[in-house]
Amino acid sequence: MKPNFLILALGMMFLLPASIYSQGESSQKVFKVYMNGLFEKQTRTLNDFPSDSTIYSLEFRDTDIGYFSPALGFIKQNGDIHEFEISRISIGTSRVDSLVILENPDLQTFTMKGDQVYTIHLAFRYEYMINLRKSDEEAALKPYIGFSAQPYFRYLGFRSYVSSVFPYSYIDVGAVMSIIPRVTYDVNERWFLDLNLPLAVYRINWLQDSFEEPSIPVEDRVQSSFNTESFPNLFQVRFGAGMKF
Repeated sequence: MKPNFLILALGMMFLLPASIYSQGESSQKVFKVYMNGLFEKQTRTLNDFPSDSTIYSLEFRDTDIGYFSPALGFIKQNGDIHEFEISRISIGTSRVDSLVILENPDLQTFTMKGDQVYTIHLAFRYEYMINLRKSDEEAALKPYIGFSAQPYFRYLGFRSYVSSVFPYSYIDVGAVMSIIPRVTYDVNERWFLDLNLPLAVYRINWLQDSFEEPSIPVEDRVQSSFNTESFPNLFQVRFGAGMKF
């Protein structure tokens, strides 16, 4: 499947429920684009291989600053807002083909082969925003408190050029619930700015780890678990610009 077609299909999946919702509402609509800063750390400890006493400790760090995400919102008559957002689409690879090291003074060289990482990260967000300044509809500066649910899918595949390091893949499917304080500022009747700080309060997910290591029996190379986590190690800040229509 070509990436452009995949992005189009995911966009249709996002816009369909939003379009169905808009048909039943006479509310004002909002289109918005966020610029995101994301910092996340996730630690996995695996020691449940029946035939292997080794403890595997894995730490994932996701630091991504400056990526954009579009959102479509519907302003209710009381000033509250329903918002649907494509919060993450990331598909790609990264690798170092080789690292040539020059040893002085003998001028001897040797080459270290690099590793390759395949990643897929897809996420959508629904948020209900409560207007905390309903009594002053004409105010340019409006505070909100939002409650959101963000289902996501994440895949990471690791392949090494070093023969002693075996392939590993990781799948994480779940949802993050957040409380989002935000402030919007109306530049004029149509254009506005939005600053918000999502605070992750709960995560529920299903994880699968796959090891292609010969020392582990075939039946034990895939491990899966269902997890819940309060206040996950996830920090995000977002700045957006939008248009009412």
